[in-house]
Amino acid sequence: MKEKMHLDYNYCAMLKNATCYNMGDDAKACDLSIHSIPKEYQSLDFRQNLASEWISENCKKCIDLENNNQKSQRYYLNSRFENELEDYIYFDIRFSSVCNLVCVGCSEQYSSSWAKLKGLSVRKKQNKDQAIENIVSEVKKTDKNILLYFAGGEPFLIKEHFHLIAKVREVLSNDQILKLQFLTNLTRLNDEVLDLAKSYEIILGISIDSWGEANQYLRYPCNNDEIINNIVNLHTLGIRRLYFQPTVSLLNIFHLREFLNLSKIIRDRLKEKVMYYPHLLVDPVELSIFNTPKNLRAFILEEITHLKNAFKNISEFKYFYDLLISIEANLAVNSSALELPEILKYIERKDEERNLKYEISLPELKKIIDKVYNE
Repeated sequence: MKEKMHLDYNYCAMLKNATCYNMGDDAKACDLSIHSIPKEYQSLDFRQNLASEWISENCKKCIDLENNNQKSQRYYLNSRFENELEDYIYFDIRFSSVCNLVCVGCSEQYSSSWAKLKGLSVRKKQNKDQAIENIVSEVKKTDKNILLYFAGGEPFLIKEHFHLIAKVREVLSNDQILKLQFLTNLTRLNDEVLDLAKSYEIILGISIDSWGEANQYLRYPCNNDEIINNIVNLHTLGIRRLYFQPTVSLLNIFHLREFLNLSKIIRDRLKEKVMYYPHLLVDPVELSIFNTPKNLRAFILEEITHLKNAFKNISEFKYFYDLLISIEANLAVNSSALELPEILKYIERKDEERNLKYEISLPELKKIIDKVYNE
């Protein structure tokens, strides 16, 4: 593994084994790719010939993270391909922004509910039929197993995802395995998902940013009870590969301890643990931890110390603990910062659009902001 993990990008499992069909016209190597793959290289057969200049420019997001001693998407997916997906081809599919939530850190670009709230048109992939045809063609050409990864928007609400699954099932050989992975807010279940759960191995990543009232504010208008009931129902159907994927930002850094309550509920209801695989919010910049004012950072570092002590001996928080160490190290050297009034202006605008108040739902954050102003 170590030979494959150096920074000059001589190896990336996504470039070699994966294609991302986002809402644009062309295919990408992954959802973090800056540019589409040149058409002559879109077939997986030709990926190894991509120019190193294209890779170094296109893969900047992972390179920057690794240069700052953070674990990138490349790091996790290289490990996964080596340990689990060696015989798989991976398709990352994001056909639409259709979504039922207006999360505070999201926008009309990624959520149809935000678009409707602002009176804008819903963003969709222009050539879904062509993308489906391309994916089916790639599946026909390989004897490798297939992993279809679906995100959104909310992938359970995007009908073309289930149309694609049906098309892929038609062309699979008897020797090929099909795995399905969804990154979902899990506030909705439909018959298609329940039927698939009976026949295929399904991996569920659940987007969730805190628990209790804080989560229902951050991911409005989700309902925590519905999420728990849906987890239990899918677990009863045999889905065992569940994980939580929180997005860590200024808004929830003082409300991450609530995950301890969620973990207790999960252990009580499922009689097993569910892992957390958190990542950092980068955009919008107003909510990034690394753009917080200097006088707020001392409180964040103090909270990180408390969180590390709370999480360090709980196995499902292993990657959370690692991320906290990375945040701690980077806050100490990162010099970029926005002014607190600029950040609050962004939060208050989002509150006005959603008819909510962060002061009510995020009391710990409000308490810290008051302390900063009173210093």
